[in-house]
Amino acid sequence: MIMITALLLVGCMVNMGLASTEVPEGVIMTEIKKNSVNVVGNSKSKRAADSLPVKLDNLIDFYSLDIKVGSPAQNVSVLLDTGSSDLWVYSPGQASDPTIPTFNSGRSTSWRSFNVPFRIRYMLGEASGIWGSDTVQLENAKLPNQNFAVVNRGDSLDGVPGVMGIGLRQLESSGLFGIAGYYDNVPTSLYRQGHIASPTFSLFLDDVNAKSGSIIFGGIDHSRYKGRLAVLRRISNSQYTVRCDSIKVDNHESIGSVAATLDSGTSLGTLPRAIIQPLAQQLGLAYNSRQDYYYVSARRPMPNHHVQFSFSGVAYTLPISKLMVKSDDLGDEFPKGLWILGFQTSNSVLFGDVFLRNFYVVYDTAQPQIAIAEADYQKRKTHITPIQPNTPFTNLGTTISLDRTAHANVLHQ
Repeated sequence: MIMITALLLVGCMVNMGLASTEVPEGVIMTEIKKNSVNVVGNSKSKRAADSLPVKLDNLIDFYSLDIKVGSPAQNVSVLLDTGSSDLWVYSPGQASDPTIPTFNSGRSTSWRSFNVPFRIRYMLGEASGIWGSDTVQLENAKLPNQNFAVVNRGDSLDGVPGVMGIGLRQLESSGLFGIAGYYDNVPTSLYRQGHIASPTFSLFLDDVNAKSGSIIFGGIDHSRYKGRLAVLRRISNSQYTVRCDSIKVDNHESIGSVAATLDSGTSLGTLPRAIIQPLAQQLGLAYNSRQDYYYVSARRPMPNHHVQFSFSGVAYTLPISKLMVKSDDLGDEFPKGLWILGFQTSNSVLFGDVFLRNFYVVYDTAQPQIAIAEADYQKRKTHITPIQPNTPFTNLGTTISLDRTAHANVLHQ
């Protein structure tokens, strides 16, 4: 894992890609690194019937950030996941890759074990260990007595270094299993301990070829999106779920509407068969029934089709190339030389990284609102401002409210 070493202080200047970054008070910004892992397969079958509704799944690549844990501080990396809410790290010798940094609780003078078992199941696999608390540091923000888990067993989580879930409180495994009450996870602790201006964060994954993106806690970077922010209502108390009113191919009629969860812990997306099948047919994709995926040969020109997603009357149009992944990146289970549709068949509806990297997304962990806009990949100087508590996202800048209708510019190839 590539470690992040830049310390972001109030008003400091850092070099992030080609852009200079100025971080105001009440905001924490950190780089998230893209990592590759070959664990894609029929991972839906790995989820047991009694597993928790957290969606760490179908990892082709994932985004990680580096934190410090304990006293003295130990460096660890964690996968950034909006689809779960718990922080956990591996104990020594338990990670699937010996190069993954781990946390030795015996070497930390501030570690406190709760002697309460930790267990969480993802669609991809399962992690188990022990709950406790210690100092957790993200950039210049130190969180004493932060609750998290030290994992001594991870099943089918190859390549995952640990997880920082930044989801809503209702997805915390302590509450879901009934073994303890809910607690302040990392984003909530950052706010309640005064490090950030509001319980919000903004996620920018950058384009498909970029090696890193960024997350901003408590603020927004106006240089990372184009046009207007569309403010959507979060319709779930436990997940970052919004209503997608329609999905269209070119000028065809809408295939249907779905309640879609925005999940950075999922490389691809998932759609019900009633939607993904006509979607693939209209896109002119072939179907592999044995492995259940839709594809086109990479030796042929990419079909000149566009997919339109509409949210609360706001339409975003993506070329099909933005929603495809190379089979060469999916491991040995897939034949080489194909472009594969970045959505799998599932009863649940997830919009993963293949969708999210096209957008700048602002999340509110306290209020039922999410803002999205077309991502701007230009490496220009950042324009970061804090988001004050209880701020309606319609006041963040140039926005489209829930009741207005607009059409976003086509995202060109």
